[in-house]
Amino acid sequence: MFTKPMILYLRRKSLEIYTNKVEGSSEKLEFPESIIKDEEILNKAGFEKLLLDFFNKISLKEKKIVIAISEELIFQKTIPQSAKEENTEVNNFFNEIPFDSQKIAKKLIKNDKELLLIATNKDLFENIILCLKQLSLQIVAVVPITLFNITSTSVLNKNDVNNILSNSKILKIGNFLTEEISDKQDSSQTLDSKSFLNKKILVIFIAIIIIIILFIFYFIKKPQFLSKFGNKTNETPSISTKTTISSPTPFASDSPLPSQILDRSKIKIQVVNGTGKIGQASQVKEKLESLNFSDISLENSDKQGNKETKVVFSQKIPAEIKEEIVKMLEDSFAKVNVGIENEIENYDFIITTGDDKVLDKQ
Repeated sequence: MFTKPMILYLRRKSLEIYTNKVEGSSEKLEFPESIIKDEEILNKAGFEKLLLDFFNKISLKEKKIVIAISEELIFQKTIPQSAKEENTEVNNFFNEIPFDSQKIAKKLIKNDKELLLIATNKDLFENIILCLKQLSLQIVAVVPITLFNITSTSVLNKNDVNNILSNSKILKIGNFLTEEISDKQDSSQTLDSKSFLNKKILVIFIAIIIIIILFIFYFIKKPQFLSKFGNKTNETPSISTKTTISSPTPFASDSPLPSQILDRSKIKIQVVNGTGKIGQASQVKEKLESLNFSDISLENSDKQGNKETKVVFSQKIPAEIKEEIVKMLEDSFAKVNVGIENEIENYDFIITTGDDKVLDKQ
């Protein structure tokens, strides 16, 4: 089972153990002045023995350790990033630390506006790390507690412990075990990039799931779709059909259907003058009236100069009437084209005139 690291809280005169399971420190080791005084190790062998005895006594079970350094062991200063004498201020700060330069752990943390300088005596935590490694324990980070806005030099509470252990960003940029210079902005951008990448992966994953579902749906429904489509191909189309018949062509003399119109006075006819010749449509009307048709309207075509005469019948017109009309038109016009539609709006058939028939000279 995964457990969070434990915290070794290094203070001026003691080392305390903290976990997120209990409030306050679970164990505490006091440093005798004969071994450590004024943040300096006076007896390294004695310090190592003191630490090993303490660690063995408490039987450390956690394999990961975070060493948090108390504010009383930290030297810290903030300077503006744009300062002209920035390098001088940095050097002066570290030169003023009251330890041998070889023993100083340095940290420079930059952002857009400020440069945070942090230093401590690394001799203290390095000796602790050596002892922990002898016990096969893993050190996650060594961080100044001031980066977590914890200024108390006394005990840590449970919120402080959780704040330290859960803030991976600060553990990374404030770690004395990594390079001296850290960039808060770069770290933030890295985290943002990872977040964006995770979102992108999630979107791709969801898209793949949707595609798989659509494929499954298609193959389940495919037989029904093909069956339905196949049935439709055998049905008679509901759209209007128009058949052009080159004259002269006799119409089939089938028995009249119940929907066909046998009473000529009820058949509505439109005659359209398609050539622009004056009186041509009226002449056709007169011939239709001689065949006992009475409901006839005349119209001029927007497009004149038709060469061929066209007649379009609805399905309601019986075959014998169609043949009679076509014969009448063929007697008067040069060429007649015939069409049939299921239904014609407002009329039962429409005649559009073309060129007159030229009679042979005797």
